[in-house]
Amino acid sequence: VDTDPKNIDAYMSLAKLLNMRKKTAQAEKFIQKALKIAPDNFKLKNALAQFYFSNGKPDKAEAIVNKILSKRPEYLPSKMLKGKIFASQKNYNKAIEIFQDLVKEEPESPMFNFLLGTALFQKADFKQARTYLAKALEKDPRLFKADIMMADIYYRQGDLYLAEEKVKKALEKAPMD
Repeated sequence: VDTDPKNIDAYMSLAKLLNMRKKTAQAEKFIQKALKIAPDNFKLKNALAQFYFSNGKPDKAEAIVNKILSKRPEYLPSKMLKGKIFASQKNYNKAIEIFQDLVKEEPESPMFNFLLGTALFQKADFKQARTYLAKALEKDPRLFKADIMMADIYYRQGDLYLAEEKVKKALEKAPMD
């Protein structure tokens, strides 16, 4: 940041590091400084919205996302975040609608399939959830959270063998924090 004060990537890297260390006030300041350098940068605006969302301020995140989407309605990162916000508010129908649009735009995306599967799972539509979670795992086998949800679905359906297999796979993939 000191070497190249106009380099927004440096501000964002520092903000990410500070946020990981739970120094959220400092992290927010660096994101704001980056936005002063590039106030029309949608990626930065979305990063600020993501920051607020991941730090328990969904209302602030939603306000930013709504502004972005009013100017760029098809901006995928903001659409994805809007769906996550709806899901966190337990408004699963709206989240599912957004995630379905994202899957239509990029049917091979493991993340979009995972998010749609997760929203369907949260709505207790396990049959459809399984379809999208399986597709997400097919495209990215490292998605251990998808394995966990699949295990839960199999358990609820009484298939203890498949539930156990999915739990084992999830444990093999899960980060050891």
